[in-house]
Amino acid sequence: MEIKKIIFVCTGNTCRSVMAEKIFDSMAKSAGFGDIVSDSAGTAAMSHYRIFGDLKEVIEENGLSVHGHIPEMISRESLGEFDLIIVMTEFHRRDINERFPGYEDKVFLLSEYAGEGQKDVTDPIGRGIEVYRQTFKEIEEYMNKLIEEVKDEFEKD
Repeated sequence: MEIKKIIFVCTGNTCRSVMAEKIFDSMAKSAGFGDIVSDSAGTAAMSHYRIFGDLKEVIEENGLSVHGHIPEMISRESLGEFDLIIVMTEFHRRDINERFPGYEDKVFLLSEYAGEGQKDVTDPIGRGIEVYRQTFKEIEEYMNKLIEEVKDEFEKD
């Protein structure tokens, strides 16, 4: 399977999926994946949601930016545009598969696609900056492994 477009999904598109997208973009750029496009969305996102200060601080501590990010809700149309749909929890996968049948073969947990089994990514919302930092590191570790998987898929085609 050729992977050209990846979307990362969490609940509100204000935290975990944003981290995943920003970390992926940085790592993909470093790996020379200029043609791979990433995005993020939420299963219950609203465009009036905002990025919390703790996330912004943690993202910036790691040399990334969330400037201009506006949360987006997933839809059948948007999911159809992506080759790979990476979710943060089993709940997100079930929600997508129930609401938007037909994409089951493209929906994976981040941990699962990284080869680490079926583990949910911790939701840091409302739990303080240290939990945000831990969640960032958790996603970063999975993303290192995901980049290797994408690299293999990217180089095959």
